[in-house]
Amino acid sequence: MKRILFVYSSNRWMPPEFTDGIQAAALAGAGIVQQYGTSDVTLARNKALTAAVRQLRADTRFDVVLLVDSDQGWAPESALALAAHVRFTGHAASACYIMSDGRLAGHPHKDRWITGLGFLAIPRRQLLDLAEMSERFSDAHESDLIEFTSSGVQLVEGKRKWLGEDYTLCLRLGGVDLVPIAVTHIKAVPLTPHMGRLDESLRQRLSPLHSDEPTNP
Repeated sequence: MKRILFVYSSNRWMPPEFTDGIQAAALAGAGIVQQYGTSDVTLARNKALTAAVRQLRADTRFDVVLLVDSDQGWAPESALALAAHVRFTGHAASACYIMSDGRLAGHPHKDRWITGLGFLAIPRRQLLDLAEMSERFSDAHESDLIEFTSSGVQLVEGKRKWLGEDYTLCLRLGGVDLVPIAVTHIKAVPLTPHMGRLDESLRQRLSPLHSDEPTNP
């Protein structure tokens, strides 16, 4: 565990299944890179991976970077097994998790897979090589950020398609291995306001049509 660098971004509440895993990893000697407060997912990914590269260059003991989303739960054995796989192959790999509709988070791409980035391990050398091939950019708070991934409309096989940041990063890695290691995708319970419990004055502000008071155009 001491050679694994865990990397995560979060802009939301983190469930105990996730925090328990991170705490167990830290207690076992793993490195932790945390990135907070960026609501744009693509920017958050690039900031987190840039921080990971800086950490790799500062501390050569880390040989695997493990991206973990804050809605994932896992056992330490899962992280160790995935890290062992990428050390052996020298290529990025993901554990298996499912979406809310029961589909596997991934689909075949040539002889590998395109997956989400919920539990994705990247060997040190592959990430550093990708960093060298990537453009640099700045935002309002940081300079010399590395553009590992992007999202937007791109031309794919003659057709314009929207590609998310997870799809783009997997493509830039040449696809990833999908390893039969199961991790938990934690889904939140949807919350809807009970309109009957709203204060009457608030109800009038929300919808002037419900008020007897005249409204200005």
